[in-house]
Amino acid sequence: ATLFDGTVAPNSGNYFRSLSPYRLTSTAIFGEAYYDITDTLKFTLGLRNTKDEKEQDVVPTYLFTPTVAYPAIQNGDPLTPIGVLKADFNETTGRIGLDWSPEVSFTNDTLIYGFYSKGYKGGGINPPQPAGNPNAFPQTFEPEFVNAYELGTKNTFANNTQSLNATVFFYDYEGYQISQIVNRTAANFNVNAELTGLELEYLWTPADNWLLTANLGLLNAELKDTASVDVLDRTDGNPDFVALKNAENYTNCVVSAQGYATVLGAIAAG
Repeated sequence: ATLFDGTVAPNSGNYFRSLSPYRLTSTAIFGEAYYDITDTLKFTLGLRNTKDEKEQDVVPTYLFTPTVAYPAIQNGDPLTPIGVLKADFNETTGRIGLDWSPEVSFTNDTLIYGFYSKGYKGGGINPPQPAGNPNAFPQTFEPEFVNAYELGTKNTFANNTQSLNATVFFYDYEGYQISQIVNRTAANFNVNAELTGLELEYLWTPADNWLLTANLGLLNAELKDTASVDVLDRTDGNPDFVALKNAENYTNCVVSAQGYATVLGAIAAG
């Protein structure tokens, strides 16, 4: 069959097709324990073990290839996988912290807490490599971890008609998973990142059926030890460079603006 009223043949050079059939089995066991150190101080410990098993079929891609009649072989059989990729991960994470509920004269209830948590997100398998460039990116990517530190307080006062909550936190990411376009394929990579934040929340019930809220959040996020290119602004606003497109293979490149002007001048001069 053909598409668009017969004007475009399926699996033709007009398409980039990338398939990643996968199978995932994830198993976990977790639990939390609590211990009252005093009447107002509680200790919490939680642990979790996660096992991820991933498989992905290797299906050849189509990228600017000549028009063929289905199901002819082009870069391999278009439907039959040519291999299987596997990636297994097994990690233990958890959280530990304290809840303190002191009695103070200016609130009805007060809670002060501090916690450290370690989070995990399994790694995985990237899509098939681009045709003609079999080593464009790593075939797998690593798990993502976060070490999260949080300190906060929750308070009610004025006969329980008002509440004020505040928390500060620091998230230290190891192997934060991001995607990047490489040869028209979205591949996953690992970088390090840090987030620091502050959140404030105020609630007031001045009368029955009324609730006024105010929230403030401050966040500072930074990728660490890595650099990237903004594909929508490849020159980063620098007038010393010019972005050009190669109309023959649809690639982009950045060149010196002075060099570009020199070439244009030479062309104009014959």
